[in-house]
Amino acid sequence: MKAFLRNVKACFNTNYVQSNSSIGSLWEYIEGLEYDLLKVVLQQMNMKLLHDLTPDVSEMSLETTVKLIRAMFAKEVYIALGGLGTDVLSVSYFDSTNPYFMTSVLWYVPCSVKYPRWSSIFRILSVELWLVLIVSILISAVSATLFGRYSCTSEWQRYKSLSSALTSVWAVILGVSVSTMPRTPSLRSLFVGWVCFSVAFSTVFQAFLTSFLIYA
Repeated sequence: MKAFLRNVKACFNTNYVQSNSSIGSLWEYIEGLEYDLLKVVLQQMNMKLLHDLTPDVSEMSLETTVKLIRAMFAKEVYIALGGLGTDVLSVSYFDSTNPYFMTSVLWYVPCSVKYPRWSSIFRILSVELWLVLIVSILISAVSATLFGRYSCTSEWQRYKSLSSALTSVWAVILGVSVSTMPRTPSLRSLFVGWVCFSVAFSTVFQAFLTSFLIYA
């Protein structure tokens, strides 16, 4: 990449650091934010920076501007640095970046997409898990009704209807005690298994619900 580097003598653009020699206007190296940025870009593009044609001028004169435009049209130089804006190179064939002293600095912080708090409840589990939960509740309620109706021993009337059994199963998963405990061993075993499942599910559900409500 052949570059024209104007000596602006500013740390934000380009600055020719002079040497301690008394031979004349010799410079040891070039510094500046604009120059450093160009080197980073060229390094990522695996390109070498050449600036042998750089004239050592303090101010941009008309003669130097014409020389620069001719050098760009002749492809002797591809890019120019050092406070060169659209006011200097007012040619439609050239593209100019925004001047640094006029560019405002903005801080962009990526924000997460906000959902309504009520939708956080439904986003905790996937659709498949919600369907599995609903099917499990229905199977448990139907099983409790069958155990209550066709058990050898007498069972409470509450567990012999599907609606009452469904209410008891739903109360267990919500962590609320049922009004009447079952009598038969089969129904008690079913309730023990459902209580264990409900405790595990409620713990995970409440943990995720809390995090969703806080960060949503």
